[in-house]
Formats: sequence, structure tokens, C-alpha cells
Amino acid sequence: MKRIISFLGLSLLFSMMIFGASKNNNSISVIGYVKSYGNVPFNYPCIESLDGHIYTLSYEDKSELFNTQGKRIQVEGELIKKSKKNEIGFMESKDGTINVTSFKIISEIENEN
Repeated sequence: MKRIISFLGLSLLFSMMIFGASKNNNSISVIGYVKSYGNVPFNYPCIESLDGHIYTLSYEDKSELFNTQGKRIQVEGELIKKSKKNEIGFMESKDGTINVTSFKIISEIENEN
């Protein structure tokens, strides 16, 4: 009996580890223009997509993103939704945050807006 309980416990623990480690698939790809929001030293990069959504960009080297301002870029990463209270927090945008894994410049032509 003790072996059965131990086996079931270990099986449960093993299955929790497997399902807990599965990747949450919130990957997203956005095309738009990078804009700087906030005031220095608390400015942060956002991307305004072609359909009007605004996402905060989380990236290890923000200066690389700031250097792409005014250019059309494609950003890929993981989407992190904002809080459920529908409140925009400090250094957050209205549609959530993207943890950027890669980005590329699509067009060197500056935004005419």
C-alpha cells in the first residue's frame, strides 16, 4: 500500500512538472513604428501597430529600439497582457507588453504622421 501511494505521489509530481513547464504560447509578431513614451529618464519604447494597437517593448538594449524610431519595423516576442483591472501602470501601454525576442527594420522611410 505504501508503494502504491508513493508511486501515485511521484506520478502526480512528475506530471505537474511536465505540464507546468510547458510553454505558454503568447507569441506575437507586430509591424509598426517605434515611439518613445514618458520623460527622460523614465522613457520607454512602444510600438504602434498599423491597426492602432500600442504595446510597450521590453528588450535588453532599449537604445537599439530607440534608434529605430520613425522606421517601420517588425517585432517578434511574447505578449504579456496588462493587469485585469484595466489600469495602465507605470511604463505600460494600453495593449500590454511584448518581451522582444527579435526585431528587424522593414522600411527606412520615415513615418509621415
